[in-house]
Amino acid sequence: MIFFGCVGSAIVGLAQPVSIVMFADIMDASSGTTSGDIIGKVNDIAIEMLVLGAIAGAGGWIYSSTFKITGFRQAGLWRKHYLKAVLRQDIEWFDLNDANQLPSDISEATQKIEEGVSSKLGELLRNLSQGFGGVAIAFVYSWDMTLLMLAASPIQIFAIWILQWATSTATTLIQSAYGKAGG
Repeated sequence: MIFFGCVGSAIVGLAQPVSIVMFADIMDASSGTTSGDIIGKVNDIAIEMLVLGAIAGAGGWIYSSTFKITGFRQAGLWRKHYLKAVLRQDIEWFDLNDANQLPSDISEATQKIEEGVSSKLGELLRNLSQGFGGVAIAFVYSWDMTLLMLAASPIQIFAIWILQWATSTATTLIQSAYGKAGG
């Protein structure tokens, strides 16, 4: 099931760079000599885009549904194993830990697992296929410009990393302050 989700995710990721190429083809077609020539070319490209949209929609449905089902199943297995592990603890463990907190701890831990398997894994594969597909298409159209842009990509990656770090740090501080305030 995960295999089909990976394939669907890759299809959705590759659809974005391919659609950009199709939009470029529409712009090229608009420079035709006669209006009938332009309309014919644009109609052909529009049909191709419709097919691409249908394929991407089917891929998106496959990837989201299979990863959701897989994440739900994995979370259920983890809940069962987590509870079994807790029940195997010595009685001293229950003296040191709040038994009333146990259901929310299990729910929190398995929710993170479910989210990681379902949405995050699919998004990772979609973004990777979109990035690599875009670079491959860029190499086909202009290899020298692609190499130039790839040379600048470490700077962009570093800037994105700083932005992500600042966002996660701010979120952690906000959640900590909210927790201290009793919320």
